Order: sequence, then C-alpha cells, then structure tokens
Amino acid sequence: MNQPKSLQSGTRIDHYEITETLWTTNSGFTYLARDLDRERDVLVQEYLPAMLAARHWSGIHAMPLDGLAEEFDQGLTRFLREARILAQINDPYVCRVYEYTEANATAYLVMDHEPGQTLKDHLAERGAPLDEGEIRKMLVPLLKGLKVAHAAELLHRDIHPANIYLRDVGPPVLIGFGSPVFTVREDGDPHIEKLVAPGYSPVEQYQSDGELGPWSDLYALGATMYRCLAGVAPVDAAHRVTDIAQDKEDPLVPATELGVSDYSSGLLGAIDWMMEPMASDRPASASAVLGPLTTERPAAQPKPPADRHAPGGGRNPNTVPGGHTEPGRSPVQPAENAPAQDRPTAPARRAPPPAPLSVPKAAPADRSHRRSGRRIGTGLGWPALLVAAGVSMLAFFVFYEPGPTQSVSVSDVPPGMEVSAVDPDEADPPPELPDQVNFGREKDDERAEEYRDLEQRTGEIERMLAAARLNMDAGRLISPAGDNALANYRAILALEPEQTDARLGIGEIQTELVNAAETAFEDNEDVDGALRLLDQAGEIREESSRGQALRRDIERHLAEKERQERLARLAEEHREEARRQAEQARLEEIRELLEQAEAALNTGRLTQPPGDNALAFYQRALRLAPDQPEARQGIEQIGERFLARASDAIAANDLDRADGLLSTAAAILPSDETIARLRERLDARRVVAEQRERVERRRLAALETPNEATDAAPAAPAAVESPDAGETRRLEDGVAAYYAGDYDIAYRLLNPLAENGQPRARFRVAMMYYHGRGVNQDVNLAETFIREALPAIRERVEQGAAWAQADLASLYADGIVVAENDKEAVRLYTLAAEQGYAGAQTNLGVMYANGEGVFRNRDNAIQWFRRAAEQGDRIAQKNLQALGVE
Repeated sequence: MNQPKSLQSGTRIDHYEITETLWTTNSGFTYLARDLDRERDVLVQEYLPAMLAARHWSGIHAMPLDGLAEEFDQGLTRFLREARILAQINDPYVCRVYEYTEANATAYLVMDHEPGQTLKDHLAERGAPLDEGEIRKMLVPLLKGLKVAHAAELLHRDIHPANIYLRDVGPPVLIGFGSPVFTVREDGDPHIEKLVAPGYSPVEQYQSDGELGPWSDLYALGATMYRCLAGVAPVDAAHRVTDIAQDKEDPLVPATELGVSDYSSGLLGAIDWMMEPMASDRPASASAVLGPLTTERPAAQPKPPADRHAPGGGRNPNTVPGGHTEPGRSPVQPAENAPAQDRPTAPARRAPPPAPLSVPKAAPADRSHRRSGRRIGTGLGWPALLVAAGVSMLAFFVFYEPGPTQSVSVSDVPPGMEVSAVDPDEADPPPELPDQVNFGREKDDERAEEYRDLEQRTGEIERMLAAARLNMDAGRLISPAGDNALANYRAILALEPEQTDARLGIGEIQTELVNAAETAFEDNEDVDGALRLLDQAGEIREESSRGQALRRDIERHLAEKERQERLARLAEEHREEARRQAEQARLEEIRELLEQAEAALNTGRLTQPPGDNALAFYQRALRLAPDQPEARQGIEQIGERFLARASDAIAANDLDRADGLLSTAAAILPSDETIARLRERLDARRVVAEQRERVERRRLAALETPNEATDAAPAAPAAVESPDAGETRRLEDGVAAYYAGDYDIAYRLLNPLAENGQPRARFRVAMMYYHGRGVNQDVNLAETFIREALPAIRERVEQGAAWAQADLASLYADGIVVAENDKEAVRLYTLAAEQGYAGAQTNLGVMYANGEGVFRNRDNAIQWFRRAAEQGDRIAQKNLQALGVE
C-alpha cells in the first residue's frame, strides 16, 4: 500500500513552521507546529490520504495517484467543507479549528494545541482496563461533542482510541475529522475501498452501499469504550454479522456480561446498545444515549412501525441535517433526559422491501443474536447472510412462516432482510411467489443449479475458514506446506476473490510475521531471522508500512554494525601500528642505553654519578629486555671491576675502602664466589690490623707511663662498631636503591636482611616479588612475606615510624593482603609525609592528583610533589613535569 511521507521538521506553511509529526490518520497527518505570528504551538492537520495520493519527490506538495485525481478532489472538497464547519463550532467538546488554508496542492486546518495524549497512548501506558469513573468522564463529553457535530451535519466516520485526545486540563475531544469516504465512478465500479478501523467501525462501513449516520459514529464510540473496560479491541463488526447471519452466537461477549461485577448496569447497557451489530438496533442519536446513561437498559419492547420512505421519496422529518436519515425515530422524540422506559425503540431498517414477504411450509427459525446461551447454527443454508468487508452484502429471502398469533419484528430477521411490521391477523394472504423465484418450475433448473453451486461453495468456504482458524491458533501460519492458514485463505480467495475473512486473515498473517520479525530483531537481535520473516511477509502481499519501517531499521542497524566493525578494524590496525612503533622505540632505546653504558664504562663511570653511570644504563636496558645479553655481560664486567678494586684495596691494607667495594660488588654480583674469598681475606687483614693496633697502643702507653704496674696492666679493649650499624647501613642503602630503581642492588642488599626477619627489608623484598622488580614475579610468595612482616609493621606504625606508615599505606592503596581503602591510605601517607618521608610525599601527591580517597586537588598534589622533589625524589620530579610545573 502507498504510504506517503510526512512533512519534514522546519517546513513552512504560511506563517506556521512544522516541528514534529504527531499522528498519521486515514485522512493524512497531524503535526505539532509553531505559529510564528502569535508565538505559540498549534496542531496542523494535513489532507493527504494514503489511498488517494502520494508525496511529490520535492517532499512538500501532494500528488494524486494515477487515475484518482477526481476522487482526491472530492475528498479535498469534503475536507475543506468540514474544516469550515468545525471553524464555526465553538464547543468545549469538539476540537477547535480557528484557521484552514489550501497550499501545496492540498489543504490544512489549524487547531489549538493543548497538553495531553491520545486515548490509545493512555491505554498503552495504563496496561489495564479503566474504571467506571474514568470511562464516564470520557463518554459523556464525547457524546456531547458528537451531538454538536451531528447537529452541524458532520459525521466523524473514524472514531477509535487514536482519534480521541485526552487533554490535561478540560474534557476529552474528538480529533481526526475528514476521513475519506467510499467513492463510486459513473460506470458503477467501486474504485476506492472505504477505510475501516477493525474492531471499531460498524458493519455499514464495510458495505459499498451502507447508509452512514450518527448511529455509525455511536457504534465506533461504544466499541472504543468497550476497549477501555475490556482491555482489548472488540470483535470486528463484519465477523459478528457474519456469525449471526449463519445462526451462530455473536462472538462478542456483551459488556453487561464482561463487566457485570465492576461496572454499573447503566453504563454497560449503554455500551451494548451503541454496539448493536445492526444499525437499526442502535440509538439514533447521541441524545438518545445521554438521557438513560445512568440507568439499566430496559427489556426489549415491541417495536412500533417506523416512519420510512423509499429511496428518492419524501424527506423524513426525523433526519440529521445533511440528508442522513435518522433511523428508528418516532415522529415525536422523547426529551434527552427522559426515563429509560421512554427511550426510543430500536430503529426500523432504512430501506423497505418492495412488499411484505411470507412463505408457507417453512418452520420459523431462531434468528436471535443475543447471548442467551452458547448456540451454534447447523450450517450455512439458503437464509444465510454472507458479509464481505469492502464488498456489497449479499442477501437472500428467508423462508419464514409466522404462527397465527406471531408477528415478525425487525430484530428477528437476519441482516439484509427487509419486512414490514404488520399484524399477521390483519395481513392479506401471502401472495403467490413469482415464477422466476420458484424452484422446480419449468425452465428454472439453471437457477436451481446455481443455488446449489453457491450453497456448496459457501459450505466449502466455511470449512476452509474453520481450518484456517485452527491453523492460526496452532501457529501454523505459512508452514507446513499445504496445511497452513495462508494456504487455506488463498484457497478461499480462489473460490471467492473478495471473501472478507480470507483477506483479513491474510493481513493478520502478514501482521503476525512482522510482529515476529520485530521480536527477533529487537528482543533477540536475530537480524537474519527478522529479515527472513519480513521476506515471507512481503511474499504474501505488498509489504506493509510497519514492515518497511522495520526493514529500514534493520538496514540502519546493519549499516551501523558494519561501520562499527570497520572502526574496530581500523582501531586494531592503529593499535598494531602503535605496538610496532613502541617495539621499535624500545629497541632503539635499548640500543642507546647500551651505547651510553659502554661510554660510561670506558670513562670509569661505573656507578656514579646517580643515573648517569654504566650500571644504571645496563639496568634500564634489562628492564626493557630482561634477557638482553650485552647488558648482563656489562653488569658482570662492572662487578668484576669492583672485585678487582676490592682485592687491590685489601692488598694495600685499605680495609674500609675494600669493605665498601665488596658490598657494592655483592649487590651487583650476589652469587659470585670471589666475594666470599675476598671477604675472608679482608676479615683476616682486620684481625691482623687490630692486633697491630693493640700492640701499638700498649707501646705508646708504656712510653707515656714508665711504671711497671702500668706496663703490666692490660690494654683497654678498643671501641668497636655496634653489630647493628652495618645492618642499618645496608638496609638504608637497599631501600634507597629500591626507590632509585636499582632493583638488582636493592635485592642483593635487602634479601639477606629479609631472611633474618628484618620487617622493613622483608616488606621491600615482598614488593619486589609482587611487582616482578629485579626478580621473577611471585605474588603468592610476596603475600606470604607481607603477612609475616605485617604485625611488626603495624607495631612500628603505632610507634610513629614514617617508613612503616608509608608501607602500610601502600598496602591499603593497592588492596594487597588488606582490603583496599583509599581513605586509610591517604591518612597513613599524610602521617609519613609530614615527617618528611619523600616516598610518602610523592604517593600522597598522586592520591590528590587522581582524587583517590580525597577530593581531586591539583594544588595539593603539586605541593607534595615539590616537597618530595626537593629531597631528590625523581618520580616526584617527573610528576611535576607531567603537570606542566617547572
């Protein structure tokens, strides 16, 4: 089906600028627009029915479809006529139109915009039936609005939840006036099908010659109220009339049964009355419903003869202006608020038959369509009424013989059958049937055969419809081959191309396939499955607008997915290029470090000055490439030089210098056996040196005090360095090496102390194992060391040791062994930093810079980085550079 596009946002129509498309109706589009002259929002309704016109490629002008220009103009004339009428109505219950205009080869009407939503949207949000108070607050104002519109010769023709607007302030109003009507060309060919809203449109809107009137709008309004209390749309009127005509039970559960426990009988009775399947049984006007709305509907009363006129005859005095005959109205109408028993009787049919019909020899049939019990007809017979949506109704005579005291009322006759309300006691004898309708007469075999063929075809269609319904209920929409609902409906259309149920059924199958495609795409992200379902729906008949929209969504999704994949590939290529460049830069940096190390080695800068010596260059190269052979050989060469110097110092009896050189060599080459041998030589030299010193002291003492007693007195023992002094020095040197990044030296100095249980050394060695600094990473071993050292560290924290406070803070910051706690880390770092501990000052600056445990504060971060940098902390210096601070 053609589906024109709405106007784009920003389009100007005179002094109105379109801002948003709100609704699509049978007659066109409704927009939210801005009145540029009055600086306010308005609603603009555009006449552009999809059945008659399309949007020109320019995106603005309307363009009638091929061969439909006359019909489009007729609809446009009606649209403008109704716009003029609406512009003259100033009633709170009818949408207010204050301007209309012709532009862009079509027409527009401008309405007040008030905050609110459609009843359709309200029901969707509510998700449950409305209570009686809510329904009455809608029904009464809408009936009053219809009363005003009908009095102004306006029929709505398209009432359903989407065309009822619930204002935030004020009563609800009807919108969507101006729907196209059925058009017949001069050759009698019905060129355009009348638009219907399944479930809401009355049966006369399905007929090419159906008489529309206020009763038609009342059916649609009743169906809308039924939707509010039932939670679902009512059964389609065409289905209802078809089943009733076949002596089946009305498939619609009456409101009086459905809501008997939750709603008043007056409201339920009014809804059922408005939803009578046959127009002749409905109220003739909105006033007729407004009066008895709060009372129970009375029992059915005998219907008096109606004042009827044959087509082309005189005008019924009880008519709606504009020529619509108001069915069933007595010459004298009761007051609008008359009691229920004075309510107008069900209307007589509006097109009387040529003469009353009575046929002998046929038992009276039960034609009631009330839900007095579950009763299904015995099948389609000659009196059955076949109803097809969009096609003229077919009606056949009913063989019906009233008893001697019976009268045949209109409600007892199947739809499509016309009788006169006459007293059977006073009626003339039934006339002789004309020859042309009496089967069995001469030359009537052909007509009898046609009847039998029709009856046989009708029965076959009914059987196939039943099979189709079973397949639909079982989910066999299009498979298995030959036994599915689509095959059933297509077989029906092969017999009866305009069969309504089959055409609607095929539409329902297509809708179900589109629904399944939406579920596959939106809920399960099954794009292939959704496209397959859409293709199947499109093979049934022209793809629906929903299907087209879903296909566009899928295409956009696929395009976006392809774009994302392309971006991901580009990102991966960029990452790979970045990795390649980083590797190239790493190799280049290693090469430069090796060259710098060799230059420092050649100039004797083995370990000094800090950061600019051969050992530092080789260690940095090993951090970039742990297996770099040149760097390892260079470090071994440096260690051997220190061992050679230590050996020379021992030989020269420069024992203190030899001790320092051996300590440095041990840090560089901890496993070298030469160190132990030289250490033994050094110790032996110390013993000899101490002996010589004692002898020398005694000699000097003897010279100063030439006394035998004094000479005989033993020399006082020389003062010796505390055994803890060397350990403390190695601990401090190891920690300094750790923070300088010289992890190999740090490990060699600290690991022996750690093995002896020194808590600070044990913690540092643990952190080296945890991060893989100078040793192979071993998290489990690291956590074991930390747990063993933690009690002693906590004790030293309580004693105020800055190093212990900083170490415990780092555990809290990283969540190692203890639970991560940035606030506790900040507290401990602060305690250590205030004592001047450079490492704590640097880490506290990081916490402030990142907002970890404290509010982000760049000034505080810079302050702590500067204090640490003043102590020579290189990390703090780099952090200041990263912050752009000189």
